[in-house]
Amino acid sequence: MLPDWPTQRWRRVHGGQQDEALPFALTEHAASALRISALNPAARAAGLRPGLPLADARALAPELCVAERPFVEERADLERLARSCVRFSPFVAPVHQAFGAHGLAFDVTGAAHLFGGETAWLEAVLAALNKLSFTANAAIADTVGLAAALAGCDRRARAGVAAPVGAGLAAIGHLPVRALRLNDEVEAGLRAVGLKTVADLARIARASLARRFGVELITRLDQAAGLIGEPIDPIAPASPIFALRKLLEPITAIEALNQMAGDLAAALAQSLDAAANGVRQARLDLFCVDGAVASVAVGFARAEADPRRIGRILKERMERALEGVDLGFGVEAGLLIACALERREAVAVDLDPEAARRAQAEAAQAALRDALCARLGDGAVMIAAGRDSHIPERAQTAKPGPPVVARADRPLFLLARPEPIEALAETPDGPPRSFRWRRMSFRVARAQGPERIGAEWWRASAPTRDYFRIETAEGRRLWLFREGLYGRETDRPRWFVHGSFA
Repeated sequence: MLPDWPTQRWRRVHGGQQDEALPFALTEHAASALRISALNPAARAAGLRPGLPLADARALAPELCVAERPFVEERADLERLARSCVRFSPFVAPVHQAFGAHGLAFDVTGAAHLFGGETAWLEAVLAALNKLSFTANAAIADTVGLAAALAGCDRRARAGVAAPVGAGLAAIGHLPVRALRLNDEVEAGLRAVGLKTVADLARIARASLARRFGVELITRLDQAAGLIGEPIDPIAPASPIFALRKLLEPITAIEALNQMAGDLAAALAQSLDAAANGVRQARLDLFCVDGAVASVAVGFARAEADPRRIGRILKERMERALEGVDLGFGVEAGLLIACALERREAVAVDLDPEAARRAQAEAAQAALRDALCARLGDGAVMIAAGRDSHIPERAQTAKPGPPVVARADRPLFLLARPEPIEALAETPDGPPRSFRWRRMSFRVARAQGPERIGAEWWRASAPTRDYFRIETAEGRRLWLFREGLYGRETDRPRWFVHGSFA
C-alpha cells in the first residue's frame, strides 16, 4: 500500500520543489467546485481531508500549497513502478484507489523463498520503495482481501506483516470495518449500529448483514475469507518459469552484465529442463538503482532449452539494445522470464544418415536466424513463407517467423518479374533448344518438364504457363516458362526466364 502516492509522486516528478513539512494538496474539479483530492501528512495533520472545498481548506491552513492532480500521469507512473517491481515477483499488478490510496498487488507464490522467506521478502520490497522516497505499508496473507486489509489499516504494516497461514478473518478481526474496502455509506451504516471492527461483523448472522447492508458487505467478507476469488490484472502475463539475480553492488560494465545474463540463462535452462519445456520468447529486465527498468526481449525459431544458446543470443541482443542507454547509478538486479513456452517432446534418433543431416541442417538454420535477429533486429531478418496460391510469384512472401522447407523442384531465386527471352524449340509443346537472354545466347544441354500452371479463375484471365527446368551448356540452371498454349490460347507463345537454381 502506498498511502501518500499522489503527493510523493508529484514531489518526485517535480524535483522536490515542495517542502514535506508544509501542508500540500492536489485538487480536482468535483461537484462544480475545486476540491481537495489528495493530501500529504502535514496537510492531514492540519485537519484537512479529501473532498473539502479548496476555499475551506485555505481557511483551515492558510499556508497550504496546491497543484492540480494529474490522474493520467499518476496511473502511468504507478504502472511503471509495478513494472520495476517485477524483480520481486513476475505476477504484480497496480491497484488504483484502494482505501482512497494506491498500491501494488503481488503473488509471492514461488518467489518469497528466493529472498529468504516472507519476512525477508517484505523487507526487500519496503526497502526498495523507501529508497525511491515512497512511504509504503506491506502485508502477506492467504487472500488479496486479507493482505489489503492488513496493509491499509494495521500499524505493523509499516515494517511488514505476514498473517498466519489459514488464519482467515481472525487475522483482521481487530481492524476497523473500513479494512474491508467498503463504500462510505455502508461503513457509516455499520458504525451507526455499533459494528466497528471486523470481529463485530463475524458475530452477526450473514443473512441479517445482507438484508440490512447489502450484498457488497458479504462479498467483501467472502473475498477476505477466501470463499470467493478476487482476480487481479497483472501488468504482464505471469510465467511459472523465471530466474532472478540480486547483486551485492550495482554494475554498469557490459562485461559484468554479460556474466549476469549467462548466469540467468543457466538458471532458466535448469527450470526449463525440469519442466520438459523450451522457451520461444524471453524477456530480461534490468532493474536500476533509480527505479528505472531496461528490458531486452529475445525470440527463438524453435523451443530452446540449451543454456549456452540462450545465453549467447541474450548477450548479443543485450549489447545491441543497451547501446546509448543510460543505466544511471547501475543495475542492482536482473530477472529473466520465459514469456512463451513450448513443450519439448522426446526426439527419436534417426539412423538414416540423410535424415540426420536434414535435422542438423534445420537446427543450424534456426540457430543462424536467432543469431541474425539478435544482432540485426527482428525486422531485419525475413523468412520465406508460403501463401495459398499456385502462381509462383504469388506462392510465397517474406515475413518474420520460423524457416520453412523450400520445394526441391523450385528455384531458390525468383526474378522480380519474369524477363522475356527469344527461344527456339523443336516442337510447339517441347522445351527450347536454344535461347537469347540479356544479349547473350545459350544452348540447352538438358531440360525437364513441362509443369503446367493454369491461371487462377478468380483473378483476371491470363495465359497458361508451361515451366521447364533447364541446364545450359555452360552449366547455368534456369527456370523457364512458355506463356500460352499453342493453337488454343495463342499462335505465337512467348518465353520467359523466371528464376535460377544456383
